Amino acid sequence: MKFSGIVKTVVFLVVFAKGITAQEDVCKPKFAHLALGSFYSHVGTAECPTAETPACVGLARATVVFETSGECPNSVVKLVDSKGGQPKSLATERKHFKFKDEVLELEYESYVHTVALKDVPIDVAHTFTVIGASDNEAETSGAAQNFSIPKPLPDDTITEVVLLGRFDGGAQSKDILFHAKSQPASATLILGGINPLSETLRPSESALSHRPVLYASGSEDEPTNYAFSKRRFPSAHDGHYFSANIGKGHFVVFSLRHYLTASEDTRKTMLEWLKKDLAEADVATVRATRPWIILVSGDPFYCSGDAIPCQRPSESFNDVEQVLSQHGVDIVLAGGVPHYERTVSVFEGHVAPFDVVPGHETDDTIDQIANPTAPIYVVVGNSGIEDIKEPTTPPLDDYSIFAEAEPGYAVLSLESTTHLKVSFRNVKNEEKDAFYLLKGVQGESTEKSWQKSLFLFVLFLLIVIAIAGAFAFWYFRRRDLLRKKEYFLYSLNEENSNENRANGIEIR
Repeated sequence: MKFSGIVKTVVFLVVFAKGITAQEDVCKPKFAHLALGSFYSHVGTAECPTAETPACVGLARATVVFETSGECPNSVVKLVDSKGGQPKSLATERKHFKFKDEVLELEYESYVHTVALKDVPIDVAHTFTVIGASDNEAETSGAAQNFSIPKPLPDDTITEVVLLGRFDGGAQSKDILFHAKSQPASATLILGGINPLSETLRPSESALSHRPVLYASGSEDEPTNYAFSKRRFPSAHDGHYFSANIGKGHFVVFSLRHYLTASEDTRKTMLEWLKKDLAEADVATVRATRPWIILVSGDPFYCSGDAIPCQRPSESFNDVEQVLSQHGVDIVLAGGVPHYERTVSVFEGHVAPFDVVPGHETDDTIDQIANPTAPIYVVVGNSGIEDIKEPTTPPLDDYSIFAEAEPGYAVLSLESTTHLKVSFRNVKNEEKDAFYLLKGVQGESTEKSWQKSLFLFVLFLLIVIAIAGAFAFWYFRRRDLLRKKEYFLYSLNEENSNENRANGIEIR
């Protein structure tokens, strides 16, 4: 009897231990990150001018997102602020996510957990910790993540946003994400999509839990019909088109890839939304304090090289480009191709007029562009892609100023109502390129500079012609004088010879 009791106890303990282990495995959080909330799409608009407006109260300022293999109904997010407030334990909403595609040979299943942070004070440091099972917190907790919610309304401070291109979880991307995390930015913009199963989404390996993320879907998401991106980065219209106000900038996420491949009705809906959104952002009173309009796309509009997006004719997106130009979009950020690149002001595939600040233009580059008449296009497409062993910089098109194949990240800084800066840094965090976009700053128009260059060329040509004419005059005049002198001497010699013959003198 005693032996039988011991056996039963051992069996019970083994089963219990296995149950705990199983719970640890299926409820261990993965892919945790912070997505920017819908609050930023409404605050600063006519319906919601301030954060305290009733229309804005109750909107998510950020959303904590993570996944577990099992259902884990007791999952929570613990939230602590830096001011010593009481920790909050927030229950998650969860959705079962199953994806299978025989063509891609991909089968994936998980539970996506979300917590909307609705009353988190703006610009106050907080810490969140995701817990897969509150009854087994010690074994199912993720790493604690420090974060703060960015200021939605403009003030005197600099608004900074980190720009990440495609990354795949290799050594380079880990280094780049580490450096990007050290930047004092308000938000992170992912351009062009990431591998749906990328391990870089894990909090311990990424910068995606440190500040809210805006996600511009791209080529990585299209094969799965955006199934992963719209669950991991929840936003309006499945993330294909939405906008957010952050500090001095109005950010418009608009998926060019989705627009070009969508049905006619969807294209019409997207274009009408874009017109309405930009018209509201382009009101003079709004731009007086929030002057910068930034369009974000997973795929580039303009880029150099032989990649498919770079060969796309501008006529294919001319309707969108007309709207961007009409409402004064300042800069377009994109990913989609594996290099960094920036252009001058471009419209319909050609260089559009802009001003050059004296002393900031060389034969190789322009580091200050003022008062452009069309958007400037910046591509940040490679933030660590291990498949590209030897990245090459493409030959530049006429409208491009600079390109760099080395992987890295960029920082967009809205320094004031007149100065916007973009800097690109490599995997070693070395600045490889930087430029300013200026408004209301006196410069020399490229149209006037072309006129001036033409005038100087014509003047130079006239001077050359004058000098050549003077030389020709001198040359031919001298030749004539020499001929006259030779003729005079010849005539004199002939006259003397004739005179000598007449006198009977013969000269031998």
